[in-house]
Amino acid sequence: MQVSFYGRLGELIGRKIDHPSVPTVAQLRTSLATSFPDAADLLLGDKIKIAIDDRLVAHDSILSGSEQVDFFPPLSGG
Repeated sequence: MQVSFYGRLGELIGRKIDHPSVPTVAQLRTSLATSFPDAADLLLGDKIKIAIDDRLVAHDSILSGSEQVDFFPPLSGG
């Protein structure tokens, strides 16, 4: 599955990676946090936004493995 990261997450992990399929967004977050410990606080935080195929989803959403998943960290500024 293709996973893209924006903002601080993109700086810590990279803009786009291929990741093995997992059944849920929650499992994807946990797997990514294990693989990228410097980004774990952001990946597992409550304020992170996740989109599947350009649609915001809940953190417990089901994945089929063929989606484009995007992670958006909290934003600040004016």
